[in-house]
Amino acid sequence: MLIEQLEKKKDFTASEVLIADYVISHSMQIMDLTAEQLAEKTYTSKSSVIRFCKKMGMKGYREFQNQIIYEINALNKAHKAMSYAVLSADSSMKDIIGAVPFIYESSISKMWATLDEAALKKAAARIRDSYLVEIYGVGSSGILAEETAFKLRSLGISCTAEKGLNEHAVETWKDMPRKTAILLSATGRNPYIISAAKYLKKRGYYLIGVGGGSSDTLSSLCTQYFSTETDPSFISLEIITSMTAMRFVLDVLFTALFVDDYNVNIDRAMRVFKSRYFDE
Repeated sequence: MLIEQLEKKKDFTASEVLIADYVISHSMQIMDLTAEQLAEKTYTSKSSVIRFCKKMGMKGYREFQNQIIYEINALNKAHKAMSYAVLSADSSMKDIIGAVPFIYESSISKMWATLDEAALKKAAARIRDSYLVEIYGVGSSGILAEETAFKLRSLGISCTAEKGLNEHAVETWKDMPRKTAILLSATGRNPYIISAAKYLKKRGYYLIGVGGGSSDTLSSLCTQYFSTETDPSFISLEIITSMTAMRFVLDVLFTALFVDDYNVNIDRAMRVFKSRYFDE
């Protein structure tokens, strides 16, 4: 997150420290300040402010402002979610109905702020151009694998959900080009998924991982890895939070693939609609 980078002040110059400190202390006022005004407040220059924004990975000052405000709002919503999520044996149905949407939002908000657009674009392109896509998951991740495979097949992508590693099939396809495996693990430490990743990597699969970032074992095996760490405040409900965060990443990839061939997918959807409601 951008705010975390500002707080760490890693490799900042003296001027950049002044800007970072002011933004952290006056984050809610940043949207009302121009680059020139922020420079005045921090005793720097407009050019220093612009350079600082670009150093933080932003295209310019406006994007920097928007990202700060977005992260502040996300944090506020997460804090609100925490207050709703303190459930007990005495929680009413009204309490539960109020808590669940905020748990969803908290699970997604951290991912939203940290997802790497370039990495997602690369992963989507790889899935699109693959001859074969296999999604591996066990338990609740296995259900998510089946759901995602179903969605990708609706786009004409050859995709299967795998609950077990079929070594004979893998050996049969060893000479097939552009093989991709998506590996799902809520913790990032599932021994079956790690074992499958090692086997598939040796046989030329391109590995995309989605799951917990608490261990670097799975992430180190994958060409691309999307970490879905969630708020520890909801640890007792991690079956909801981890699956929600993982589903969010997978749905972003699915939607990117849908948009990539938008007209074809819309035409296909219209044909299905017509056959469902108008064909005899």
